[in-house]
Amino acid sequence: MKEKILSMLRTVITNEKYKADAFFLCGSNTGMPNEGLQKACEAYLTEAENGALQPGTAQTLVKELETAASQAPDQRGANTVAANTAYLKELLSYRASILDTAAMNER
Repeated sequence: MKEKILSMLRTVITNEKYKADAFFLCGSNTGMPNEGLQKACEAYLTEAENGALQPGTAQTLVKELETAASQAPDQRGANTVAANTAYLKELLSYRASILDTAAMNER
């Protein structure tokens, strides 16, 4: 489960970075990048990979995922995986595992 969650977070990070690059460098209509979601994913990923995941980091990630998943599609952009409500809701379906910092810290 840990690897699945971390893999999904990597996908969200990659897509948010793409949206930022496309939006700011190319003027592409990819929707506004979600910096809060990206930073929460990066913090969680870094701490989990280092075996030092903190409960506050996990709670912040869940909050950012809930916020992003609840936005209307036109607010997120429709052409990236991370913008896909179903994808974010799938990630949120692992909420208990995301919040289980002890299990996520196991190597």
